[in-house]
Amino acid sequence: AADDQSLNWAFALAKRSIRTADEGLLPVVRGWLTDPPCRMKPGRERAERLRAMTRFEQLSSPVAAKSVEDTAFYRYGRLLSRNEVGSTPAQFAVSPPAFHAAASSRQANFPHAMLATATHDHKRGEDTRVRLAVLSEIPEEWAAALLRWMRLDASLVRDLDSGRAPSAADEIMLYEMLVSAWPIGLDPNDAEGTGAFSERIFSWWQKSIREAKLRSGWAAPDEAYEAACQGFLSGVLDASRAARVGAEIAAFAARIGPAGAVNSLSQVMLKYTVPGVPDLYQGTEFWDQSLVDPDNRRPVDFTAREKALAQGKPPEELLESWQSGAVKQALIARLLAMRAEMPELFGKGGYSPLAAEGAKSRNILAFSRSHEDRQIIVAVTRLPASLLGDSPIPLAPAAAWENTRLRLQESGAAWRDALTGRSVKPGETIDASGLFASLPVALLVAN
Repeated sequence: AADDQSLNWAFALAKRSIRTADEGLLPVVRGWLTDPPCRMKPGRERAERLRAMTRFEQLSSPVAAKSVEDTAFYRYGRLLSRNEVGSTPAQFAVSPPAFHAAASSRQANFPHAMLATATHDHKRGEDTRVRLAVLSEIPEEWAAALLRWMRLDASLVRDLDSGRAPSAADEIMLYEMLVSAWPIGLDPNDAEGTGAFSERIFSWWQKSIREAKLRSGWAAPDEAYEAACQGFLSGVLDASRAARVGAEIAAFAARIGPAGAVNSLSQVMLKYTVPGVPDLYQGTEFWDQSLVDPDNRRPVDFTAREKALAQGKPPEELLESWQSGAVKQALIARLLAMRAEMPELFGKGGYSPLAAEGAKSRNILAFSRSHEDRQIIVAVTRLPASLLGDSPIPLAPAAAWENTRLRLQESGAAWRDALTGRSVKPGETIDASGLFASLPVALLVAN
């Protein structure tokens, strides 16, 4: 029945867009896919029907991947964090209840499925995406910045026989990538650093332009258009220009950086505690601001990661110097240790949503997991931009939480925060200001 529904929908859409001369093919293809070959007598016709069905199934996935992920995703840039393998740009987000429903379903049906946030094939690194997600909290400010930069950079745009270079869509996607992937701490006046960053960005941009197949392509590259785009990028990042757009982009990235880091730590927390098996892609122990391949396959400085991990500092001590990425690594290490300590709970434990109440209740996502006599509570900060204000670190001030509380299912249990070691006073609720006093995430373990 599910197959029939999908096929009916697909053929209805195909009938609306197919050329009149090809309409006769639709019932033929539909017959191949819907008439069971098992009802046919053995012989050549049955073999050909089976071969047609098999080939259709084998080819439909790569055709879909090439048309959607490797074409449409490079044309539509409203919020590039959504243009990722396995995602859809049409769905900006899910509500907390929908998230809890998905996690509960995963626990019931696929408790050992992989949880991956980065691979060799992602289009943007996991921390590039979550910094981009901050833009969805400040749409008016982002729109104003886009209009300003496009106006200041209008003199860099070239008019070619093929049209504007770069196109408005390509220009907007470029600004999104510059803001989301700007290396933490990179001075826009650092010619060598911005030069290296520019090379990485243009490598992505050239691939994006060719994959979109609108102004250039792999089979027949439009060298004039690509050269104009490269010149445009160089002009944007040119520190000697009076417009100084590169400096504004760097400042914008720095301002939303702490909120992006909160999103990153919350993403780590969820990845290692919800039902499933977390996968850690090489190098993503630190901030992953990578771009599409081959950028996401660059050599990893494992020595730096080993050195940071050997210091053994808890996450809260590293939050002040969050720019290094060591706080993310420390959080991952602590969560992996917890999974090793309680494998049954994380592998088989139940999943129950927890409700927050108060003025900032929408800024908390929380749930509990339990197995036999073990129980934990996981809480993360969401939509952090409105909470942080001008905070230079990824942590909301206590006053920002106002009267917000997390309601517990059992009021008699005594809890310990496994990330900080602090005891939490048992009760029916926990104040958010205390829960997130030193980290934007919390993992409580029942004593």
